[in-house]
Parts: sequence; structure tokens; C-alpha cells
Amino acid sequence: MAALQLELPPELLMEIFIQAKSGRMPVSPLTLGKICRGWRTISFSLANLWTSVDLTINGRFHNQVTLLEHWIDRAQSLPLALSIQSARNLRLTVKEWDRLFAVIASKAEQISSISFALPGPAYGQLAAIGRKDWPALVQISLSTSHQDDHIFFRPSPLCTFERSPQLTTAVIKQFFFKSFALPWDNLVCLELYRAAAYEVLDAIETCSNLQDFRVTLALELQQWEGPQLPLYFNSSINHFTFAVQQVFANRHAENAFMGLHLPKLKSLFFRLPSRPPGENHELYLPTAFPLDVFTPRASVHLESLTIHSGYLRVGDFLRVASGNSAMRLLALDLRRVAWDDSYEFGRRFFRPAEVGWTRPLYLPNLRTLTCEGEIDFAPEVVIRWLESRWDEAGIETLESITFIGSGKEWVMTEDQKQKCEEWNKRGFSATIR
Repeated sequence: MAALQLELPPELLMEIFIQAKSGRMPVSPLTLGKICRGWRTISFSLANLWTSVDLTINGRFHNQVTLLEHWIDRAQSLPLALSIQSARNLRLTVKEWDRLFAVIASKAEQISSISFALPGPAYGQLAAIGRKDWPALVQISLSTSHQDDHIFFRPSPLCTFERSPQLTTAVIKQFFFKSFALPWDNLVCLELYRAAAYEVLDAIETCSNLQDFRVTLALELQQWEGPQLPLYFNSSINHFTFAVQQVFANRHAENAFMGLHLPKLKSLFFRLPSRPPGENHELYLPTAFPLDVFTPRASVHLESLTIHSGYLRVGDFLRVASGNSAMRLLALDLRRVAWDDSYEFGRRFFRPAEVGWTRPLYLPNLRTLTCEGEIDFAPEVVIRWLESRWDEAGIETLESITFIGSGKEWVMTEDQKQKCEEWNKRGFSATIR
């Protein structure tokens, strides 16, 4: 190794080290420093190798904090990205948490990214350093390492990062939305995990410049039984990811979101519980979260819609399709989407286009369609629809279709396969099988 080190100029070794640190399988600069004295000198002096920290606090706390001090000092004045989590069931004293946060606070002016997954009580100690200025902080992720630490409400924030003028991205997991004080008006991207419905609406009102909103809802909605809520308006959100876990919703729960008004919404991703509906399916999510909450009634014109799982009514979906003619991308994971009548979905949605447009075509400007899963209609339905668009009516906005079906009715003939090959030769992308 020493001979190899002598043969390579320091500048080339530095570039090799930087690539090794940022590759698919990153090599720690500490490992590079163990090869030989020359490599140690170069790696320990190269600030770029020390700008990111991924630390899991465990029983060797004091050694780890000492190493953390040396690590971030070697980054010199470069921006720092910190990811610190605690081992499960870790118990530290107040003084130990204070020592850790004091080390972090010493570099507050150059920290650009923070990701904490710590026990709930630790955030109380974090409050003291949160009052500092964080001029370089761009993104922050705050979560608990203990699942039973979910905090629904506190009269005052656990800690504050309000003095972060560059902060635009925040992730809050398993904590109440306002457990932390952030510069809400600055946020462009916000993710809430295990949030309650009222937190979602509170965030929509509070974050006036939010563009990308990602929500995982996991709590009961019984509190929403009753009249429709007031209007919740946000004129900046254009990407909305809406996922739901283990919700026990009643037939009035939809009122929680019927007041939403997101006029700039362009992209919607739905992931609903995939539990198949029983006899009382009207009590489940298609009623609680109707798709048309986000569509024409609220003057929304989607360009992208992804439905990953859940139980859907064909009528609800077709209302979305008819009211969003500008939609360019539609993705349906039919392996996890259950329809009230999937045969009716195929017959109505994939109806052939007509020359002269005597009947409105669902999603006439669609460019990309992806469907995958079990269905109750035959490939002929989709093939005839494509023929009417690509061969007969000359409607060529559709560029790509991926339709991977399964079920007793879904059997491709050789003629249908040949037809797909012909479309591919003409420049379309047709994957149907």
C-alpha cells in the first residue's frame, strides 16, 4: 500500500477518496486513514470527507461524542449534514444529552441538514440549542426512536428552529405537527407521518408557501362526525401525497376533508388501506376520502394521479377522469386497488374514441398510463381503445401504456401481441401482457 501511495499524486488520491466516500458502498474516512500513514495524513486533512455524519448513539456514548467532535472539526468550514439516532431502549442522563447537543450547537452556523431520531425526552434538552441561529439549515427531520413517544398535543413546542431563514424542507414523524417551532411560511416541502386529520388541515393553513405535501394518516377520525368543516385554502400546494394507515372511519369522516381547496394541485398520490371491503364497505375509505374532494368541485386540474391501493368506486374515479382533461399521467396499482365493479371500470373508462369527438373521451391528453394487477375484463377492451386513439381517430397524445393484467379473463392472443409490436415500431410504447 505504501508503494501504491508513493506512485499516485496526492491530488489523485484525494479524488479517489472523495469517490470512495460518496459511492454506492461508502468507505469511512476513518477506514481510509487506517491503510497507512500517508493515506491517514491525506484523508484527515481533506475536509470534504467529513461533511456528513451518520451516528447511532449506543452504550459507548462518551467515546462517540468525542469522535463526533473530532469528525465535524475536520470538516473545517464546509456545510455539515447530521443524521443522529439512538439505539432502542437507550437511556442517557440529562448531562449526557446536554453534552451531545452542545457539540452540535458549536457548529450551528454551518449545519445544512439535520435528521434526529431520538427518545421523546431528549427533545426537551434539545430546546436550549434550538434557540440558536441556524443560518445554513435547509432541511430537517425530527422523529422519535420509541414508537410509544407519539405526542398529540403540548402547550409549548419541544424545541424551536424558528431562526432558520433557509429552511425549506421538514419531516415530522410520530410527533404532533406543532411539537416543534419552525419557520412554517418558509417551508416548500413538508412530510407528516402518523398525523391526525386536524394536523393535516392545520398544516395546510399554516404553511402558506408549501408546494410538496406528504401525509401518512393513521389515527381515528371519529371526531369528524358532524357538519362539514370551514374552508381550508392553500394556493401553493401542487404535489400532494396522501397515505392512510389503519383508519377506522365512519360514514361522516369525509367531512374532515370536504373543506379542502387546493387550486394549484397538479399531482396527487393516493395510498389507502388495501383491506378488501366487507358487507359494510360503505363505512370504509371510499366514503371517508372520496377522490372528488380534490377535483372539479374545488377547481383542481390534475396532471398526474397515482392510486396505489384502496377500495374505489368506479363512479368516483370516472368523475375525476372527466373533470381533469389536462391529466398526463395515470398510474393504477390494480394489485392493491379494489373496485366496486372492475368490469364496469374497463367498459366505461376504456371506451373507444370516436372521430369527431361526439362523446367526450376520458383523459384525452393522457400521455402515460400504467395499470398492473388483477382485473375482470379482457385485453380486447384495452386493444380496441388503443386502436381508436392510434389508428382510427388519430388521437396521438398517448405515448406510453404499460398494462400488465392477470385474472381469468385476461389472456392475450397472438394477434393482439402483434398489434402491440406494430405500435412499438411506429414509436409508441405499448407493453401489454
